[in-house]
This record gives sequence, C-alpha cells and structure tokens, in this order.
Amino acid sequence: MNMQQQLEFNYDFVEHILPEEIRERIEADGADSVSTHDLATLLFEDRASEAIDALQALTSGSRDIRSIPTGNVQTIAALELLRRIFNNRSCRGPEDIYRLVQHYAFESPYQEVFGIVTLNGAHEIIRPVLVTRGLLNRTLIAPRECFLPAIEDHAAAVIAFHLHPSGNTEPSCDDLEVTCRLRKAGQVLGIELLDHVIIAKNGYHSMAESGELSY
Repeated sequence: MNMQQQLEFNYDFVEHILPEEIRERIEADGADSVSTHDLATLLFEDRASEAIDALQALTSGSRDIRSIPTGNVQTIAALELLRRIFNNRSCRGPEDIYRLVQHYAFESPYQEVFGIVTLNGAHEIIRPVLVTRGLLNRTLIAPRECFLPAIEDHAAAVIAFHLHPSGNTEPSCDDLEVTCRLRKAGQVLGIELLDHVIIAKNGYHSMAESGELSY
C-alpha cells in the first residue's frame, strides 16, 4: 500500500468521541482501532477536517507541509519526518529516475514516450510528467510543453526521460538535439536540465553520465 492509498480519507463518520476517549482506545486497542477523523481530532482538535484536507493535498503534491493547520512545531516536525520516510523522493542519480518511470516500458511497449521529472531545490522528486506519446522526432518536443509543469511545480530542475521501445538505449541525433534545446531553454528559465535518461525494458542510458548533456 502506498502513501496515497493510506491517506484515502473518509469524512463520513457517525460516532464522535472526545480526545480522552481516543487516547484510551489507542492505548487499549492500538492506533488502527480509531477512525482517520479521530486521529486528526487527537492531533488537530477542532481543525481536524481542515487538517485532513491539507494532508490529502500534501500527498498529491499540491500543498506543502506548511499548510497543515497547527501551531505545534513537534507535530509539524513529525509529519515532515513521515513525509520524507514514506516518499523517499530524493534523486541520487539516473537509477532512481529509471525505477520511477520504467513502467512505461511495459505499458507502452510499441510506442515512444517522452516526459520530464520535476525536482525541487534539494533535488527531491516532485513528480514525473508525461509530455507526449507516440512516434517522436525533435520537432514534436516543444520546450514550452516540457517546462510548463516545472513552472507550475516551482521546480528548480528537471530530468527528461525518453522510452525507446526498440530496447536500444543509445541516443539518436534527434535525442541529442532535443536535449540541447531543452538545456538552453532551461538556462533561460532558470530551471536546470540535470539529465536526459533513455529508458528501455532492460536498462537505461544517462546522457549526463556519458557526457552528452552539453552536445
């Protein structure tokens, strides 16, 4: 079960119990014995529903931890720690990108796929974004389409990914030209292109590692 599934909150509840009763139930039967709303009530009291909205938005990436309605610094710290543990979104290299997007090699075995992964200033992954699918050439990869999600995400950097259904991960001349155009567009926007990763079912090719990023 992923974090998003764990936080599929349900607002419908019949029984309302006091914080003292919630504590007693947890002590007696464990935290899984009480409802999501009661857990939020214990942490956020009369702002439980507002907190649930913020937590749900947090898991989708549309809000950050500062949107959680509490003045308790320890609670904020605990939630941020859990976010980091469950998300584990740090990008340490092309292997992390490959693991994130390699499912496209099985979902679209006969189609080329091109997309980007947006990253924050700490090079933590914000989200992968599919830009286009189908037979690709350099004329179909518009920098504006690639960088729009990065601007929306307030991203500091992006990594491009491109599925080669043939299984050959060596970049083509078009791939190199697209990379050059994206790198230059990113320099203008202040959003760095960190890598362009060619993926296939059985592996990947990193242009950054191979020195082809500045082609």
